[in-house]
Amino acid sequence: MANADTPHGFNATGVMYGLNQYAINTTASGIFKGDLVTMLATGLVEVNTGSLTHNVGAAESVATISTAAKSLIPASTAGTLLCHYHPSQHYIAQDDGQAVGVQSTIGNNCDITAGTGSATTGTSAHELDASNFATANTATAALVCRINGLLQKPDNAFGANAEWVVSINEHYTSAGTAGI
Repeated sequence: MANADTPHGFNATGVMYGLNQYAINTTASGIFKGDLVTMLATGLVEVNTGSLTHNVGAAESVATISTAAKSLIPASTAGTLLCHYHPSQHYIAQDDGQAVGVQSTIGNNCDITAGTGSATTGTSAHELDASNFATANTATAALVCRINGLLQKPDNAFGANAEWVVSINEHYTSAGTAGI
């Protein structure tokens, strides 16, 4: 059975360490639930566009009510975002199907692909960049996520568009480490 291709960004799972508030860079693109955000030198956050360092975590909600069309924060808008911020937080994320993840993918690192979220559902289009899965780069520290395991559920298997349990490797509070 092939895995469904349904990008949903990064959804916190396992132990929930809590949320923290972060001010948003007003020049950033829109932010959707599940988008990974990165810390800027200004102390503001913006959407990670694929391989940025200093990652905070996944966007969960806004601190104030917005009437924007399903995005948490529309482009070029100031606001406060609530993010899963803890460096030990685990997330569920789908790979982009550009390569096939296998058992040996577990323990390696990868970057993300960042598309624009859905204005209909409000869901992020962020996915794991599977092209990193089969390269020597998976053992380097300079990649955004660490693959902790394949998500265990009946309709998920090794292969294209698999769902994985990951953590942030290049977190803004800690140095990234090489995969195995």
